Amino acid sequence: MVYNKVMEKRSKQIDNGTINRAIDYILRNIDTELSVDDVAKECGYSKYHLTRMFKEETGEAIYAYIKRMKMERSAFSIKTERCKSITEIGENYGYSASNYATAFRNQFHQSPAGFRKSYRELVLQNKMAYGQELLSYEECCEHITIEEYDDFHVLFERKKGNYLNLLYEWNEFCRKYEYLMIPGGVFIECTMDDPTITDENDCIYELCVQVDREDERLLDFDASSFKTFEGGKFAVFHFRGYPESIYLTYQSVFCNWLEHVRYEFANREIFDIYRRVEEDCYMELDICFPIR
Repeated sequence: MVYNKVMEKRSKQIDNGTINRAIDYILRNIDTELSVDDVAKECGYSKYHLTRMFKEETGEAIYAYIKRMKMERSAFSIKTERCKSITEIGENYGYSASNYATAFRNQFHQSPAGFRKSYRELVLQNKMAYGQELLSYEECCEHITIEEYDDFHVLFERKKGNYLNLLYEWNEFCRKYEYLMIPGGVFIECTMDDPTITDENDCIYELCVQVDREDERLLDFDASSFKTFEGGKFAVFHFRGYPESIYLTYQSVFCNWLEHVRYEFANREIFDIYRRVEEDCYMELDICFPIR
């Protein structure tokens, strides 16, 4: 299958705890007036030292990352929060209407209004679509249930690269950490960027295994190796199929299902719970979209 081909450019693991803390802080506060000084203060470093560390670890300057994330998260809002005006979305990320339009065009080479009109075409033009079509609202409804989940405590690795590397990365991750999984536990994947918005080689994703925080074997790991996925209400798409269909499953929820329901995305992470994976790459996932 096409998806089985490992990309020539391998994903980079972001294993510096300070840099992961910086990324988390930026993403939590991306809709505020956020400066490099703010991030450095959060991490307990001078901005000059943190800037150097951040660039070495991610290949990107902190200020550039903040600016890019503001644009990309706002573009995702334009795509998924169609009840909000473009002016309102821009203001939510600290831009006046005119400044937002200019910054958006500089980033994406089209206007915010043009993006809102054309995002479905952009989804289908992405090479991860493999010539497939979006699922309709009705087809999405056949696979979605509304669920309540408790928190998930996990050990994780964060990587920056192309989502097409995921199968290869999962094989390595499972070999390293399967022994730590709690009875009845799960593997979780968190893809933090939308590849129709973020450059395909700059996407950040996390591979996770559910663990018992009281397990003494975890004392061998740094505290930055752990995180908690916040529980709550989720729209859960019960995916059954092969990896090349996952991209359009996500996009179908973003583009078709969301505009017909009363729910909005909550400010929590989207993640996949792996339920079953076969040798031929057939898989069963619960794709969990946080809602309110």
